[in-house]
Amino acid sequence: MEDIHEAPLEVSYAPSPEDPGERTQQEAALFSALRYAGSVFLAVLSFLLHVADVASSVAFAILMLVYRDAAQVVEAKLDFTLWASLVLGLHLLAGVFVNVAALAESYSVREVPCRVRPQEVSVCLVPWSLSWWAFAGWVPLLSVCISVASATFSYTFFVIYKYYDNVREFPVPWKVLLVALNALFTHGGRTFATAMLAFALQPWIAAVWVLFIAALNLVRWKFKTWENDRLTRIKIISLLETFFVGTTRQKTIYTTFVYVVFTFVFMQRFHIEALAWTVWGITFGALVLGLALTLATWSIYFRAYEELIFPAESGQKRNAEEYDIT
Repeated sequence: MEDIHEAPLEVSYAPSPEDPGERTQQEAALFSALRYAGSVFLAVLSFLLHVADVASSVAFAILMLVYRDAAQVVEAKLDFTLWASLVLGLHLLAGVFVNVAALAESYSVREVPCRVRPQEVSVCLVPWSLSWWAFAGWVPLLSVCISVASATFSYTFFVIYKYYDNVREFPVPWKVLLVALNALFTHGGRTFATAMLAFALQPWIAAVWVLFIAALNLVRWKFKTWENDRLTRIKIISLLETFFVGTTRQKTIYTTFVYVVFTFVFMQRFHIEALAWTVWGITFGALVLGLALTLATWSIYFRAYEELIFPAESGQKRNAEEYDIT
């Protein structure tokens, strides 16, 4: 007779397959974590770029103040204190504008409309006080646009100053205006063409391409001046050629062509949307206008780069012309 108190044999159960619903939840959680990590990464990157932007403008102003009493600056009758004040003033004003943009965006996303508070407006008067953590929406775009304008101002000043160093006279005012417009169109067009490529593909692809252009210019300069020890100056020129005007017409043309290709990559993916055509038209037009203005004012860039690359030779030539021994 079977003993009813005998413990039954343990039945071995095979592990049940994973519940599909649970797997979906895990994948959703992983995707959410990756998206959060990506948002944090972009926020940190935006913050670092913003810090670099502000630091570069401050460093440029400090550099002008350091050299304000240099013999060449005094001889050229250049008021570097005024120029440094303009650079800092424009950047501080940009910080106020970005604060206003950030405050306006915060009001637009609030569920319950409320009146503008005076204390919030007063905080906007402190440059960049709201933008350090407001890296969302169109606020970074406004910051980039203002930074492009600031870089345009600095590059125009650099070109005119180097031109004066070579020729000992300033270009006529309308040519200075063309140089400023060229810097705006060329630098702005190339910056936004890179952003379009990053938006159409991946940000790291756009960054690799820009670094490739700079490296290509650096390699060309290194081979061209292999016997000369000008590597530091060559690195600076390579960066200038990547975002502004090259030292030769050919390099300017093919560099602009590469950035134009960036815009076509963007259009190949978003050619159906009307907004994409608008963005493409503005960027493409800026690149073409910048190239046309470069060719129209080439003599100014040639003299400026000549002074940057061969300052000693340029000075010897100038002395020879002054004493009529050429």
